[in-house]
Amino acid sequence: MAFAFQEESNKNIFTYVTALIIGVAVIGGVYMLFFSKTPLMDMVAPPEVDSVAKLSKVSFGTGDLSSNTVFASLKPQVSEAKAGPSGRANPFSPF
Repeated sequence: MAFAFQEESNKNIFTYVTALIIGVAVIGGVYMLFFSKTPLMDMVAPPEVDSVAKLSKVSFGTGDLSSNTVFASLKPQVSEAKAGPSGRANPFSPF
């Protein structure tokens, strides 16, 4: 009489562990999204923003630039753009 024993498969254990990890991640995500308290923010922006706010209040007038001799001595270094060829007379005609 012969006895046939079937070896246990590691696929079954891997499937259970993977399902358990996914389940814990989903439950943790749902908890964090819906049931946990939202952290209170004490500071919205870093302290360096205060100096930027002071700079944003500085006003520049066009008179400051037009009366400046250095600005008046500047010359344009870029040539004017020229119009290229426009397209075909009938864009739906075959080539």
